[in-house]
Amino acid sequence: MAALDTLLYSFDPATGESNGQPFTPNMDREGNPLRPAFTTFNPVPEAGLREVALFLDDSGSVPLDWNGSWRIRPDWRGVPLWSMASGEPVSIQRPGQTPADISAIDAEPPAAGHYWDGSGWKLDTARHAQRLAELRYTEARTALSASDTTLMRCYEAGIALPAEWVAYRKALRAIISAQSGDPTQLLPTRPAYPEGT
Repeated sequence: MAALDTLLYSFDPATGESNGQPFTPNMDREGNPLRPAFTTFNPVPEAGLREVALFLDDSGSVPLDWNGSWRIRPDWRGVPLWSMASGEPVSIQRPGQTPADISAIDAEPPAAGHYWDGSGWKLDTARHAQRLAELRYTEARTALSASDTTLMRCYEAGIALPAEWVAYRKALRAIISAQSGDPTQLLPTRPAYPEGT
């Protein structure tokens, strides 16, 4: 018969992580504790920084019965991480997984478009140029769309679209239709609105 101060510790059936505070088990008619599934009489050990105690069997799986023990595993959940290949933010969702498992690092890059070379963040110049080209493309499309309002106002007022507006729209279309954008190409300056519009 178990002592009256015997406690049970429950663990998550998917991860093996402790479910919180221990509890006193119910007893059967003979005074023996009833052990629900995914519980153990073994106290949860204290884990260190970026560690978690998981109840696992020898194969590293959560046991269906009580044949397991608490094992300390890495816990990087909730820690900001960045992909070493792209510098993009990434995260770990499962206990036991480390940044190395997902090719990540906890050192934040100085800006987007960087990669980790083993000793520090380096600018990925090709990727950076591509992002700038995409930004110019988006800016040019937005500006061309906005210039349609001026075109319509000129039409409604019976005014010919001024030459500087024709040149402006032509320059925007050249940026949009370029096969590979030129990241150094600046948007043309929007002309003053035509009088009477």
